[in-house]
Amino acid sequence: MQFKKVLFVILFIFCNLIAFGQVATLDDSALQVRQRTFDRVWSIVNESHFDTNFNGVDWKKVGESYRPQAMSANSDSEFYNILNQMIGELNQSHFSIYTKDSEAELSKCNEGVIGVDLRLLDDHAVINRVEANSPADKAGIKMGFEITKIDDRTLPELLLSLENTLAPRKFADGVKQAFRERVLTRALCGKPETSVKIEVLDKKNTAKTLNLTRTAYKGEILKVAEGIPPFKPLFEAKWLENKIAYISFNVWIPKQADRVQAAIRSMRDARGIIIDLRNNAGGQGNLVNNVGGTMFSERVSFGKTKRRNGEGDFWVLPQDEIYSGKVVILTNCGTGSTSEIFAAGMKDLGRATLIGERTAGAVLPANVERLPSGANFLHAVADYRSPSGILIEGKGIEPNVEVRLTRQTLLEGRDLQLEAGIRELLR
Repeated sequence: MQFKKVLFVILFIFCNLIAFGQVATLDDSALQVRQRTFDRVWSIVNESHFDTNFNGVDWKKVGESYRPQAMSANSDSEFYNILNQMIGELNQSHFSIYTKDSEAELSKCNEGVIGVDLRLLDDHAVINRVEANSPADKAGIKMGFEITKIDDRTLPELLLSLENTLAPRKFADGVKQAFRERVLTRALCGKPETSVKIEVLDKKNTAKTLNLTRTAYKGEILKVAEGIPPFKPLFEAKWLENKIAYISFNVWIPKQADRVQAAIRSMRDARGIIIDLRNNAGGQGNLVNNVGGTMFSERVSFGKTKRRNGEGDFWVLPQDEIYSGKVVILTNCGTGSTSEIFAAGMKDLGRATLIGERTAGAVLPANVERLPSGANFLHAVADYRSPSGILIEGKGIEPNVEVRLTRQTLLEGRDLQLEAGIRELLR
């Protein structure tokens, strides 16, 4: 069964980072399912990968090497880990296998939370957002506090499995950074009413140990697409000083795109609009056409895709009530996939100034297919080049103005990237 074609978020690329399941005792029927599953994964890549050279990998040899390992796996988790290792040989984003167990792990932050976001700044886990009235807020945690341990585990201990998996892969630094931040964030999440112990350094670098009880996440939880773990859609639209509009959202799904379009239309008399795509890891690629259409008076292309059987464009068609003023887009290493298509299109066409950090470099159109075992296989079917012909995968997009966050300014309650965006619009 094949599902709707979309560009998927980079947060879900590596399910082989986590091991699940019990040792499996296989009868002939179960062994046959494994065989069909392995063969289907290999065949899907062999038949639909957009690059007949498979990114420089001898795909036939890869299959021959991994097949014995997969067939002799001692557990279902080991079997799926081997499959993910095999497709990881391609060293490209948007290749991953999702089981029910991996979905549960990736969805932990849809359950119990403490109300913080964090960023890795020079390998230090620094809190960059604290939700009002959350367990973290009530415990006195502030922006700029540094997390040194979670449940008595240091950051290197928490990231060890991930680092071992990333070591042989040729992913862009931004993708690796996004993975690390996501793993650390999930370590803070869990079932509601369970506790997590964190050790932090406060504003004066005084060490504190706090036991926080997670509360149930009460916001929306929506599907990006069938076969992909559910997502927490976040959206904010507000006016800043000097008649500057600010729009932030974290996933490209129809409901979010409708909100963004409505916000742009309602704010079209703004002096300038800031679109915050930091940590927006992607979603459904066709939605860039809808949102982009609110800011162009003529038909334009946001770039080209190349499949094995042809090429296509991300055509943006102008809509009613367009916004013609200045636009700033905020980016960081968590800006991926569909967000990169939007950012690249707006930058290359001279419609927006990008401020912040280089994007993830994870931007490949992908399909999802249900495997004989019941797991779902996300696999890329096309590459993407920006309007100026630049290949973004593995490289990311360099901002027009590079601005990095610092712990000191976060402790001061300042967002340097947002401040730079405001300055740009006031020029």
